Amino acid sequence: MVERTQPQLPEAFINALRRILPSNIDGEGLVLAHFFSIMWLISVLMMGNINFFYYLLFSIWLIITGTLIFFKICIVTEIERKLFNDTQWEGPMGLIVSTLLKLMGIQKKSGLVQSITELVAVLITLFIIVKIKNCK
Repeated sequence: MVERTQPQLPEAFINALRRILPSNIDGEGLVLAHFFSIMWLISVLMMGNINFFYYLLFSIWLIITGTLIFFKICIVTEIERKLFNDTQWEGPMGLIVSTLLKLMGIQKKSGLVQSITELVAVLITLFIIVKIKNCK
């Protein structure tokens, strides 16, 4: 079995990001941008008209999903971890999944949140493929 490693971000990149972003919102602003951009992308892909722009967004979605599954973490979430200095941060989607697990009374185990996030990403991808196939 091939061992997958998490992406390692250069410290120079993180330091440059800290200089660009205001100190009071460096991590929080990125989390909000991360969350709303993913929600916008999913909304457009699930409800939008199929055209060139749609296929472009779908290509971006495939890259995001592929890197999520291959690296076992979203690269933007890894940047957020570095900004927060928190190795346990699971990103905005992980926060939603963790909250839902807690509300359902399911104890969170190692890797469960990541696996659920990956499953949701794959299910959304399958939905989009079916949508594209049915529109031809």
